[in-house]
Amino acid sequence: MTETALRVAIIIASTREGRFGPTVGTWFAEQARQHGDIVADVVDSRRSRRRPRSGRRRPTLSPR
Repeated sequence: MTETALRVAIIIASTREGRFGPTVGTWFAEQARQHGDIVADVVDSRRSRRRPRSGRRRPTLSPR
C-alpha cells in the first residue's frame, strides 16, 4: 500500500431482517483490498445503531 491509498467506506444502511447488503458490502471490500492501493472499510448501520434518546420516540406517519 502506498501513502496515497484511496480510502473507501462501504456503508450498509439496511437494518431489516434477511437483508443482503452485508454480503455485497463484504464482497466489494475484499475486491477493493485486493487492488492494493485501496483501503476499504465496511460500516454497518445495524451494528452501530444508536439507541433512541430516553423518552423520545422515532417519528411515524399517522394514517389519514
